[in-house]
Amino acid sequence: MEIDAELIYDGSVAGCNGQIDDVTSTIAGPNAAPYAGTVVVEDGDGNVSSTVNFTIAVCATDGITP
Repeated sequence: MEIDAELIYDGSVAGCNGQIDDVTSTIAGPNAAPYAGTVVVEDGDGNVSSTVNFTIAVCATDGITP
């Protein structure tokens, strides 16, 4: 049994395109400012997580690879 398959993700990032709807999701947007996002996760039994708030920072463009 794969636990991730039983989870339902629902979230977004303001000012960006894409939806957080899986354990790994793609969000695209301009690299102009920090962007606020939220996500909640629900399991197959109807239990819902607290809302998780996060911020995507502006990306560095100096060519340094982490």
